[in-house]
This record gives sequence, structure tokens and C-alpha cells, in this order.
Amino acid sequence: MSNNRSHNLRQNAAPRQARASARPIQRVLMRSTFRIHLFSAAFFFLAPQMSPARADAFDDTEIIARSGPVAIGGMLQGSPVWEAYRQRFVTQAGRIVDTGNGAFSHSEGQGYGLLLAVAAADRSAFDKILTWTTLNLHVRNDNLAAWRWTGSSSGNRDPNNASDGDILIAWALAEAADLWSDPGYFYAALAITADIESKLVKPNRDFGPLLMPGAEGFGPKERPDGPVVNLSYWVFPAFYRLAQVDRGVDWNALMQTGLNLIGDAQFGRAKLPPDWLSLAKPTIAPAQGFEDRYGYDALRIPLYLFWADAATPKRLRDFDSAWPKGAALVTPSGAASVLSEPGYQAVAALLRCGTKGSRYPESFYRFVENQHYYPATLHMLSLMAATMHPGSCLDRRAMSDIVSPNWKPRIGSLARLKPDYEILEAEPVEAAPASPAPKKRKAAHTENRDMPDDADLFSYLRMTAGVFAVLAGFYYLLRRQGESPADDPAADRAAGWQPAPGQYDVVPRTLPTNPFSGAASLAALIDELEMAAAASVRLSRTIGLVFFEFPAVSAIETAQGADAADAVIASLAQDFRRAVRATDNVIILGRRQILVTICLLAGRKDLETVASRLTAAARRRALIEEDAPSLPVGLAMYPLDGYSGAELIDAAKRHYAELRPAQPEPQHVKQPETIGEATMQARVRKRSRRRPARKASAPQPAA
Repeated sequence: MSNNRSHNLRQNAAPRQARASARPIQRVLMRSTFRIHLFSAAFFFLAPQMSPARADAFDDTEIIARSGPVAIGGMLQGSPVWEAYRQRFVTQAGRIVDTGNGAFSHSEGQGYGLLLAVAAADRSAFDKILTWTTLNLHVRNDNLAAWRWTGSSSGNRDPNNASDGDILIAWALAEAADLWSDPGYFYAALAITADIESKLVKPNRDFGPLLMPGAEGFGPKERPDGPVVNLSYWVFPAFYRLAQVDRGVDWNALMQTGLNLIGDAQFGRAKLPPDWLSLAKPTIAPAQGFEDRYGYDALRIPLYLFWADAATPKRLRDFDSAWPKGAALVTPSGAASVLSEPGYQAVAALLRCGTKGSRYPESFYRFVENQHYYPATLHMLSLMAATMHPGSCLDRRAMSDIVSPNWKPRIGSLARLKPDYEILEAEPVEAAPASPAPKKRKAAHTENRDMPDDADLFSYLRMTAGVFAVLAGFYYLLRRQGESPADDPAADRAAGWQPAPGQYDVVPRTLPTNPFSGAASLAALIDELEMAAAASVRLSRTIGLVFFEFPAVSAIETAQGADAADAVIASLAQDFRRAVRATDNVIILGRRQILVTICLLAGRKDLETVASRLTAAARRRALIEEDAPSLPVGLAMYPLDGYSGAELIDAAKRHYAELRPAQPEPQHVKQPETIGEATMQARVRKRSRRRPARKASAPQPAA
């Protein structure tokens, strides 16, 4: 497909000078037209030397070990579910039809359509959807999209935007840039995120940075109960990818605000957040003028939490308890209207997996196109989210009919598409006083208008050298563009930038805050484990548990008393604390057991390494037998071995029981027993047939 596409976003895309300017892309392109044409010409000749290599695919362990979002491009390539969705909801012009709302279209639907087209690696459909979106929704004076298109001659568009639609469109553009290595998509996403930062992300003293639902109409100056927010507009999984596009937005802080609001917005008997919230006061309240219920918008919250690895059971418990019969709309009184369409029930299946580890039902894998646009889209997204988190809930054989066999999880990267230069605007300079212009020397000519032999020879040399210098400069710039630009973490920190989710060049050694209180309560520990898991996952890491049991302590207790046994186990726990990091946790369970929690793990090998170090400390205190296996400990890792703290603890204990060496059966002292006459006679006959005892032989060496 030609690089000169018909849509404005990509024609108008170019780097901008600085975050503060955030000007429309058109101005940048107009001022750099000549340079871009020269750059394109040089690229035509030099491109064969610079084709970027495709990113390698990583297995699940390596995905955990690296920092960054998993690319979704190509996940549904050739999948029948995308073909069914496209035939049902995507017109030939690229419009996504909301069949449940008057066949209108909106920025949210266009964003979902773009995202699904990238997942299907369907570039033709992607460009059609993007072209329609640009021509019909990008009609504002910024790079945000009008939120609704009705198709009528009057009032065809609502000029206000919807931030969830803008985030979805930018996310899809970033995924497309990665999949097809096209910088035009990247710069289009960059332009949108610049306006998201300047017009939609607003600071708030009580709650942190807020994502406004639209650029107008929701602030404190426009509503008496403002600011008003919609928690379903926090598209959490998109934040990881958009952090690669634009570091000017503090995506990490924005994500944390959303998670905090979800935890605090508990209303009615069901303790669920309504669709619209008022944050005018430090105490959250339902917004005025909106229906006070957990409605169609908020249905997406569990989906986004699960996809973004923020779905700890503690966060999802209230959602699950309010849906005993599946997805439903819930009123403040607790009355639930169950939604029977398969797409809504697919979200409920994700919820049950996240809270209870329940396997997805067979209906989860059967996409039904004969449902409205919204549940059908939620079903498609739920299938993608489940693929991103293949655990015990997933039937891989059933999912193999949906996901492309060629798709492998890999870390997405946009570094190769970012320029290592900036187009700067010339600052106005005051004119200098006029001075007499020097007379130009004209070279003499012969009668035939040829240059004479004594003419200025250096003019030829200067011209030739200039041509070579220009070509060499373009070649250097193009080679540099093919390389990944090196980031300067020190400069970023000096500028006040904080890494966003998935964007830590080096993952910190400790969590920002310690989730462990040091309490000996098992109930408190379970909640703290879930908080530690959520904090580690936000840094693209996980947590693991190491469980020890020391039978030797019982012998110490018998010989020296309970105080001596307690002192030994407490001393060993202190050794363990010195061997782990500050935000890890060591707790004594009973008198013979120790449970260690390790945060910010890259994978199971890291957990095994820590367990080996702790085992060595226990051996030094002679609390582990020399003939015990190399790792006589129980290991468990979130979420592979459990989604809740209780499940992780149980999994670690089970693993220990499997590795524990078989203990000899205790020799019990036989108690006197009353035996019958037949039994006594049998014993007498047996003794009478017993052979004389042989001479004891020397023990034989073991084979």
C-alpha cells in the first residue's frame, strides 16, 4: 500500500518540538516539507540497507522477565471470529455500526474496530476504519475525535470528544506502528496523546491526576458537582503501550488514581461504582443528572482490570458477589438485571477466573455474531485478554481455534520508529543595521561563454564537496534512525519525569511502598500478599512465596524447651530478612514454619535462586538434613499458582509436601492386647517352624 494515504492523521504526522508547545501536526509538517522530501528521496536509495529486523518472539517466562507491553498485532490473524465480526459490524467504508443504538457510530467503536483490525493483522480494514474516523470524527481544532456520528443532515456530530475513544484510537495506532513498522501511525498516536495530556488529564489535590471524560462539560467550572469522571474510561491495558508513545503523560500516576477510585467508589448494597462519579468533594458521590447504577459503561471495568494485570481478588470480590448469575446491571438497592448475551457473560467468566480461578465455560470460546455491537465487542476483547493471561482457567486447545498459530507473545517496542532529532522552529531575530553589501566577483568568460582556465577553481570544489556532504549527512541520519535511541534516565529524572507502567529501563529493587505491616495475623498477610502482587504487576513483575518447615525444631523443643525452640526459629527468620530486600516479607507460622514473600520477581528461576540462598542459611544452622533434596521448600508464584493470597499460601504448602522426603514410620510401643485362642495357636505353630538364627553378616555396600 502506498505511503501517501488519504487520511489526515498520517499526512499531518511529524515530530513536535517540545511538550509545552503541543501544536497541531499540520504546522510542523508545513515548516519541514522541504526536509521531509529530501529525507524521503534519500530513503528511496538507502532503504535496502536499513530494513529493521523483526522482533524475536519470547516465551511466557521471558515475557515476565522483560519490562514492556505485549504486542497484540497478529493475534487474531486468519481467525474466524474476526471475519464474523467484520462482516457484521464494519461497513465497506470503515464505519463501525452500533446496532444497539440507532446504527450510530462513535469514537469508542472506531477505536475498538481499529484495535481488533490490528489484532487480526488486517491492514486493509485498519486503513478503511482509520480513514472514515479521520474524515468524519476528526473535525475538531485539535487531534481529538468527536464522540458521536448520527448520519443525519442536521446535528450529524457531537463536537465534544470522549476520552476513552481517544485512548483506544491512540492505542490502536501504536500497535499498528509496531506491527507494520510504520512511523506515520506512531506520529498520529503521538499527536493524540499530546492533546490527551493537555486537555483531558487534570491535576486534583484530593485524588491525583484525573482523566476527564471530555475536553468540555465535566470540570468544576462547568458543573456544580464537577469534576465528574467515568471510571470505565480508564482503559488500563492501553496505558502500558501509550507510555512508549509519550512520556510526557504520567501514565503510572493516572493508572493509580483510577485504581484508587475503583476501590473507594463503593455504593449501595452491592458496593459497586456507578457509571458517573462526582469528585467535587473529598468524599466521592454519584454524579447528578445520571442514572445511579452500575450500568453498561462500568461493565468494562473488570475486563480492563483483568487485562492490565490489576485484577487482584480483593478488587474484584465486590464485582463477583454482585453477579451471582453472571453479568448484570445493578441498582443501588442491589437489584440485578442479568444480561444474557454471550459477550456480557464472557466478561463474567473473566471475573470468575480472576477471583476463584474458575475455568472458562465452553460458551466462552464460541463467538456469536448474532448479538449487538457492544456485547460482541466485549466478547472479542475478553478472548484477547484471556489469551494474554493463559493460566489454569484457559483451555488452550479450544483457544487454538481462535488465536493464530503463528502468534507468539513478544514485547512491543516503538523505539525504532522514534527520530533522534527534533525539528526546531527558528526564533525571531532582530534585524541588524544595514551595511553595504560586498560586490560580488564575477568570473570572466570566453567568447563562447566557457569558463577560462584562470577562473576560480575552488567554486567547482566547493560545489562537489557540498553535494557529498549532504549525501553523507542523510546517510548518517538514516543509519541513526534505524538504531534504537538511547534514553538518558538521569535527564528524565532531572526533568521530573516518572516512569510509566512497563517503562522502567531498570526495574527498582524494592516496591515504592512496603505493603507488609509485619503483623503475625494470617488474615492480614493474605490481604498484604494481594497488595504486593498488584504493586509488582504494575512494574511488570510478580511475587513468589517460599515455604519452609523445620521438623528439627521439635527435637530442640523436646530437649531444651519451648523458649529455646522459639529463639532458634526467630534467629533463622532474622537471617532470612537479611538475605532478602526491604519490601520482601518473612513471617513465622507456628513454631516450625516460615513463609517468605519475594516481590518484583522476573520469573520462577529468580524465585528458585532466592530459595537456594535461604536454604543455605538454614543449613548453616543445622535445621535442614544433609540428605534432604536440593530445594526442600515449597514454592508458589502469582498468578500461575493462585490469584489470591490464600491460594498462594496453600500452593506453597502443597509444593513443600510433594518435595518433602518420606519420613520413617514411628516405632510405636506395642500395647498389651487380648487375643483369641485361634490366634495364640497360630503364633505357637509359627514359632515352632522358625529356623535357627544365622550368624550376622557384614553389611553390604549400597549399589
